[in-house]
Amino acid sequence: MGTGFSYCLREVIDGTGWGYVQILRRDTFVGGGLPRRKVVVVEDDAYSAFEELARRYGLGVNELMRLYLNCFVHLKRLIDESVSALSSEFKEVPPRDLVSFVLSNSLVNLHDIYETLRAFTKHLKLLERGFTVELVGPVLKNGRFLGVYIDFVAPQFSKTPITEVELRVGGILLETNGRRVRYERGGKLRVSSIVGFEEKLGDRDGEVRRSLERVLGEDEVEEELEELESYMCDRCDLCEVEADVRDTDGSLELVIEALAEDFLCLPPVEMFEKPISTILRKAGIELRE
Repeated sequence: MGTGFSYCLREVIDGTGWGYVQILRRDTFVGGGLPRRKVVVVEDDAYSAFEELARRYGLGVNELMRLYLNCFVHLKRLIDESVSALSSEFKEVPPRDLVSFVLSNSLVNLHDIYETLRAFTKHLKLLERGFTVELVGPVLKNGRFLGVYIDFVAPQFSKTPITEVELRVGGILLETNGRRVRYERGGKLRVSSIVGFEEKLGDRDGEVRRSLERVLGEDEVEEELEELESYMCDRCDLCEVEADVRDTDGSLELVIEALAEDFLCLPPVEMFEKPISTILRKAGIELRE
């Protein structure tokens, strides 16, 4: 959205059956003239897809198009970086053609990429529980590729006590025969629950921390953590589970980490909910409604 202007969409279907959208740019300052119209033509198949989805989920076509167009900001970085890289390889191709190429291929492959990610994390049941991908990146050591990490966040409407999940696959260090060994297929699942933020906890920060740390040593909690470890050790020879209380970016977090020599041995995220709920309850912390 540009400063001093607002935009709205208007659906139009002309006599040919083609659908298109008029983007109306309205001057919001005093003395502004008539709206400046720009027409964006939407091919029939694309417009029909908008209509079908809008009808199926109780949205207006206009509303669905607005949601879609507002997400374009997330594609901007991909287009900038990809066009910049391709420009040096294809110097004779106009940048406008490279933009079309990158945008088209990104959207065409989006479904396949998402389904690959779903298959990659299927045993963890993250996407199935509504967790969304926040970050994806490589794990590097001295410039050498070791693996990937993916950060997931819980949806706002979820009742899970889990706030965030970080999955790392590749280059995981585990102790064997008294020494630390790096496993190429190793996996780490870091599950966290935000207990509170520093500005809200105030003087209670230390008290809450001590309550959580005390509960971590209780038999019931240790037994539930052992269940997580047993799940992995039934599938792998090497596995570890650790629970801790940490300060992260101004928040106090309860963290449970599970590590295994093969990332396919990691437990589904729902198995972490029981020990986290138990720890929060025993520490006198109100669970998420």
